[in-house]
Amino acid sequence: MNLLATHGPWIAAALITGLVIAFLMTKAIHRAGKRKKADAHELEKRAYVRGVNYILENDHDAAIEELTKVVQINSETVEIYFALGNLFRRKGEIDRAIRIHQNIILRPGLDEKTQMQAYFNLAMDYKKAGFVKRAVATFEEVLSKDRNNRDVMSELAELYEEIKDWEQAFSIRQRLAKAGGHKEDNVLAHLQAELGRQKMKENALSSAKKCFKKALSIDPACIDAMLSMGELHLDEGDVRAAIAAWTRIMRVAPQFANLVFSRLEQAYERLGRSETLEKTLREVLVKHDKDPNAHFILGRYLYKKGDPVGAIAELRKAVELNPTSLEARKSLGTALLAENRINEALDEYRSLLDRLDQGRKTYQCAKCGLETNEMLWKCPQCRSWDTIRAVAPPEPRPLSNSEETANNTKMAKSEDASTFA
Repeated sequence: MNLLATHGPWIAAALITGLVIAFLMTKAIHRAGKRKKADAHELEKRAYVRGVNYILENDHDAAIEELTKVVQINSETVEIYFALGNLFRRKGEIDRAIRIHQNIILRPGLDEKTQMQAYFNLAMDYKKAGFVKRAVATFEEVLSKDRNNRDVMSELAELYEEIKDWEQAFSIRQRLAKAGGHKEDNVLAHLQAELGRQKMKENALSSAKKCFKKALSIDPACIDAMLSMGELHLDEGDVRAAIAAWTRIMRVAPQFANLVFSRLEQAYERLGRSETLEKTLREVLVKHDKDPNAHFILGRYLYKKGDPVGAIAELRKAVELNPTSLEARKSLGTALLAENRINEALDEYRSLLDRLDQGRKTYQCAKCGLETNEMLWKCPQCRSWDTIRAVAPPEPRPLSNSEETANNTKMAKSEDASTFA
């Protein structure tokens, strides 16, 4: 008691001092915590800005490095994980992209919109990796929850077309149009034409014919369906119906007339009415005298008919209109030899040799620029329908002196005209 009385004031002072020190330390720790959080937030913000800038500069590696810093500071930022997943997909690191999007899906308490976005991104990963079935199933999962998602429907349409599931592709394209997308009757018609050809391979000719008719009811100008309908008629033995289908193309879309000349030639020969082909071709040339294919087919027909002079005139026209046509030059050389016009034939064969190393691309996609030797209804590169166009052949490049000498040497060794027969 005496000790308390004697030392009480000192003990009280010590307790008060301790409390003050504890309070000050707590404040200091709190301020330090706030500074640390502020510093972390500042680092996060700077890394995020740098990451975005790197994305804009297309520097994927640097962007990934910066955005990884962001998620290390704040692992709750789902949007950054989405960005990282998409960057990994672009880089081709599909496994990492898939893991990121799968982990997002497994997060507890995730709202449905964010979850569907994760499923969509995961489907895009599968598509990029070539896992088509998984991609289709995942896109379908999203579409079951968001029935009017046009992005998902567009992706699904492409995938169904890729795996040649024409019925599903047609169905999803219809849904896309109803959901407010672009009305693409030409694409729907192509899909029915593809389905029809599939039925023809299965020998289901009746079903195939229904598909072609449906295609033409959707788009009466569908050349794809008209060509296939003619081939179906020919398979059935109805040659006249095949001719009617192909002749219709020349009326409604003369720019595609070259696609039917060989078919008509075959059909008229089966009927024993080759002379009708000549009449048809001459009618076409009245309006489309600049079509090298019509001149070529007519010239070839006239040669078979026994009219080499007429054949030479038509084949010369074909060569003038398309100087890189090797078939036309070869046929012209043959016709000239038949008339014993050896020097002219040698000139044509020399020109043919000059062009053997030149590209023979006659069609080009108006959207992506892909060049091809055949007429395609869908571009295999950009996957757009009806963008392939016939292009004018390039002018032949002038030969160097060494090339000219080499070709002259080749021709000197081939003076015997029978070599070209």
